[in-house]
Amino acid sequence: MWGGRTTLLICLCALCTTPVASYQPPTGPYIGRSSSKFSYGSSRSKDLISHCKRRSRSTHLDHFSWATPTKFDQRYYVCSEHYKPGGPIFFYLGNEADVTLYLNNSGLMWELGPKHSALLVFAEHRYYGESKPFKKRTRHSMHWLTTEQAMADYAELIWELRTELGDVDAPVVGFGGSYGGMLAAWFRMKYPHLLDGAIAGSAPIWTFLGEDPAYDAGGFAAVVTRDASEEGGSAPACVANARAGWKLLFKLGDSEAGRHKLSQALGLCSRAAPRTSADVEALAEWLQGAWDYLAMGNYPYPSGYMLNGDGELPAYPVRVACQHLADPQLPNDHQALLRGLGLASGVFYNHSGNLPCFDWEQSTTLPGPQNKREPILRRTRWRTSGATRHAPSSSCPSAGMARMTCSGHSPLTERRR
Repeated sequence: MWGGRTTLLICLCALCTTPVASYQPPTGPYIGRSSSKFSYGSSRSKDLISHCKRRSRSTHLDHFSWATPTKFDQRYYVCSEHYKPGGPIFFYLGNEADVTLYLNNSGLMWELGPKHSALLVFAEHRYYGESKPFKKRTRHSMHWLTTEQAMADYAELIWELRTELGDVDAPVVGFGGSYGGMLAAWFRMKYPHLLDGAIAGSAPIWTFLGEDPAYDAGGFAAVVTRDASEEGGSAPACVANARAGWKLLFKLGDSEAGRHKLSQALGLCSRAAPRTSADVEALAEWLQGAWDYLAMGNYPYPSGYMLNGDGELPAYPVRVACQHLADPQLPNDHQALLRGLGLASGVFYNHSGNLPCFDWEQSTTLPGPQNKREPILRRTRWRTSGATRHAPSSSCPSAGMARMTCSGHSPLTERRR
């Protein structure tokens, strides 16, 4: 199958959270149990790293200028358990986190590797994990944190691997998800002589302002909303109740007495009680962020991926969150409706069940892949990794579950009109 050179580009664009109790996947007429025995996505799969060897290489800080001769060590893992000479290289193009996170959660590579006698390679993105060019003053030395520089790192590594194997024509297939998927697709375009194909999951390579035709600004919101709908396997009343919850949240947020009620119903810590209507808007974005992450990690099996392995979300976590908004009568009880909204977000934020209250002002309560282990880069979010010119700019439609499905300032535009 791998004897000839092939041109393959597969872009799987899919979409491609008082104390709150621990969560178990609920069952019901609209929530089916997963029959999948696939477990690579689970945080219990950390032993996968025992099948690989940690390696490092010296790479240029700047691949495109002679003026910067500095080099740094880039970490990568090679997993050769099933490799046979003549087999392909399955290459994961690391994105914005420690590479071990992707090694433990890229199940497709582990499934296909043995079938094709492939060499699995997981490369770490510069400035992340243990591949940091600067130990200090990183914030002031981010000129070289660009997609072009990262892809050049990978290009050199692929060539070195082929040379080491004694097979300069060894087929290479790239894998990546989210920003890593964007890298995989772009790499295939920029370096077609090094990458025979790219499997890019949840890779929004066209979602930039100025595209013609324009991208769908509400596409992400629509997918998250579908996950929370009856069609997506969630409680039929979930979407309607969530919308009612947002309206109530902003209505109460206009008065001091109302904000006090919000704090009590949502289980906020006393220090995180909203003091102004602007605080309520920020609180809404924080609550909504949980839905974004739950949707991105809405796997049919328990997974620690969205939590960096520091905990585990249940199978179909959006359905679990929606269980707290399942009662069609919730809008008739304002306190119960708001409590349900808080508990739903708690599936992500209080995944351990150990938080006594919610503190939405603390960024450490957001355990997503790009917000953990990288305190310096966290302030700029993952957009830095894609370079400023490759940073998607999203906005939300005024319809649907806009306030719970889009990140940034846009979810609140409906209220401002």
